[in-house]
This record gives sequence, C-alpha cells and structure tokens, in this order.
Amino acid sequence: MFKWAVNALEFAFQRTKRDILHLPDEQFQMLRHKVGICVALLMGHFDILGARSSLEAMREKERQRLQEEQQGLDLDNHPAIVEAGETDDDDDDHCGGESGPMK
Repeated sequence: MFKWAVNALEFAFQRTKRDILHLPDEQFQMLRHKVGICVALLMGHFDILGARSSLEAMREKERQRLQEEQQGLDLDNHPAIVEAGETDDDDDDHCGGESGPMK
C-alpha cells in the first residue's frame, strides 16, 4: 500500500503540475480527497521521533508489571502454599480428633 500511495501522489503531482487551477470544482474535490487518503496512509507508516516505539515499550513494561503483580497475588492467595507458623490452628490436633494419646 505504501508504494502505491507514493506512486499515486507522484502521478497526481505530474498530471496537475500546471493545470490544477483549471480543474473543475468536482474534480478538484475528488483529487483533494484522494490525496488526503494517500497522505494519511503515508503518515501512518512513519514513527515520528520514535513516539510509537516509546509508547509500545511503555505498554509492554506495564503489561509485564501487571503480569508479575498478578503472579505475586496468585502465590499469596494459593491455599496450598502456606509457610510454617502462618496457620490459624496452633494446637497439635491436625486430624480433627481429640488431643492426646491414641487409644
């Protein structure tokens, strides 16, 4: 598309070089519209001063931060991962039965 837009603009420039003032209003409006489309396409392909690259880098960094944060939350809330001494059950009864020697 980029190459076609450049060729179209060059062709329009060559064809209207000396005759642009002689174009009827209808043709001029159509030419103006088509040139605008080509210019918009060309501008969309340029990364002015690396702005798009910087924006993409910031988005990627934020995405990684959120992913790391989510992984940290998943580990903190996972019921199977419990460090020693962090249980609510402080007695030695881990089986739900009575404390003391087995009978």
